[in-house]
Amino acid sequence: MHAAVTLIIEQDLARITIDNSQRANSLTQPMLGELREHIATVAGSPGVRAVIVTGAGENFCAGLDITGIRAGDPHSIEHEYVAVVKALAECPKPTVAAIRGNCIGGGTQLAVACDLRIAADTAKFAITPAKLGLVYPPDSIERLTGVVGPAAAKRLLFTTDPITASTALHYG
Repeated sequence: MHAAVTLIIEQDLARITIDNSQRANSLTQPMLGELREHIATVAGSPGVRAVIVTGAGENFCAGLDITGIRAGDPHSIEHEYVAVVKALAECPKPTVAAIRGNCIGGGTQLAVACDLRIAADTAKFAITPAKLGLVYPPDSIERLTGVVGPAAAKRLLFTTDPITASTALHYG
């Protein structure tokens, strides 16, 4: 199956779906370009009133496909990911992350960049870049802290431990 990010606009609602289900919907570098293009399209579409960001299959998004990080220039890929997250955070349309299954690493960045997050009971969240020796980008840390508060943000960033949907709801 070919990994892709799709955009479907029906009436006034846009749905952006991350589809790399064999790899928990992790994003490859080409998928980052597709995601950024789709965000720009909906941002500039006067008929679109809201945007849903979701993952195909059982998971929301596992962040960057780490095989792509190892194969390419990690700084270039990280820079592109930060640009995509910024574009989503600055989208002038209301954005909703529809989350089920894993929302890991950069997937959590995407979810936090959305205006609202709706999670199934099966959702699991973790921020794992520290396991790879990477630092979460400052803007994403600021957004995360604004959503869950400083203590919960530190727990997520420092421990890399996963939390359930009910704990995420408790955090805000």
